Amino acid sequence: MNFQYHPEAAKELTSSIEYYEDKSEGLGEEFLDEVEAAISLILSHPKTGTLITKEDRRILLNRFRFAYKR
Repeated sequence: MNFQYHPEAAKELTSSIEYYEDKSEGLGEEFLDEVEAAISLILSHPKTGTLITKEDRRILLNRFRFAYKR
């Protein structure tokens, strides 16, 4: 399975990283680490997460209030 950020998702991710980094130095990087771990999990196990439509699943991040839908 290939992975590529949609341009709008990339903008949202960048904004979220900046938001967390403004809250506490290093927190933006921790957020990105968790996002990348979730993406790796999805790529390794495509059926992980909660089925929300016939084709889409959602995975929640552990530490941050953020969800990715694929």
